[in-house]
Parts: sequence; C-alpha cells; structure tokens
Amino acid sequence: TNFMENQNFNHEPDMIPATFKVQIDETTLSISQPEPSGRFLLEQVGKDPQTYFLVQIIPGQDDVILEADDTADLRQKGVERFAVVL
Repeated sequence: TNFMENQNFNHEPDMIPATFKVQIDETTLSISQPEPSGRFLLEQVGKDPQTYFLVQIIPGQDDVILEADDTADLRQKGVERFAVVL
C-alpha cells in the first residue's frame, strides 16, 4: 500500500457532546461533565455517597463498581446506566 491509500481524507474529528445522558435507577439526567465522580452522580439523585455506591451497567461487559471517589468515562456512545446499591 502507498501513502495515499492509508489516508482517510473524509475523517471528521470526534465531537464531544455538550451534555451526556445518564440513567441512575429510574432517573435520567443530562450532565456536562465527561468524567463525573460516583459522589457527584449519587448526589444528583439525592443519595448519600457515604452510604451508597453505584454499579455501572455496560451491555455485553461485566458491571463496574463505582465508589464515591471513582470516575466514570461518559464519552462512549449511548446513555450510561447506573444502579444505586446500599
């Protein structure tokens, strides 16, 4: 292959959305932080981060435990889903 065959001249730069959709239990939120902490997400649904933690539900993969000081990367495509756990 030559140089011209390896170039993608129609590639658009990846756009980062202004807000990210997050579903926590039955509540859907739009937030502007691409990497919110578990603490921030729990506070958005009125849960005490010292008592609760989150489980991030990722279709086709293992669920991920998200404690208060952990962060979630929301830049993946689609709505991020979390469950609150006591």
